[in-house]
Parts: sequence; C-alpha cells; structure tokens
Amino acid sequence: MAGYVGVLFFYRTIVSKKYFSEFDLHDDGEYWETQDKKILKAAFDRFTRAIDSFAAMLEMIPKEKGESIEDFIVRMAEGTKEKLDSDGR
Repeated sequence: MAGYVGVLFFYRTIVSKKYFSEFDLHDDGEYWETQDKKILKAAFDRFTRAIDSFAAMLEMIPKEKGESIEDFIVRMAEGTKEKLDSDGR
C-alpha cells in the first residue's frame, strides 16, 4: 500500500502540477480524492478478497467439457461476483 500512496503522491505533487494544466486521475482506492489511508486499506481488502475468491474458484471448479477458456474465465468471474455479493462485500 505504501508504494501505491507513493505513486499517487508523485502524481499529485510533481506530474499534475509541473506537466499538466489539467489532470484527472480515477482511483478505485479513493485515495486520490480523500487521501484517507483507512478508505484505501478497505478498498485494498476488497480487491484482495475478490482476487483470492477468483483464484480459489479457478483452482476448485474444473473447466467443463467443450467450454472455451474465455467462457470458463467469464463463468468464474460471474461466480466470484455472486459470492462476493452474497457475502455483502
């Protein structure tokens, strides 16, 4: 997380002021907008749960016979979303 904060600090203090008259950055962790490390940590925790859940599904659920790899990945992604939504995350 420190590296993430450092990169955003670099963009805020150097890149956006020195090289651009207008600079917008979309930050899924909301740190750019809030500079609140608790909000960023909560976002990182959500991202970690999503990645871990997706990885677990890839390991535990086999590809169906005749299913393309693309369809398999989409099915795993949809299953991950359903699991996270049902867990209230």
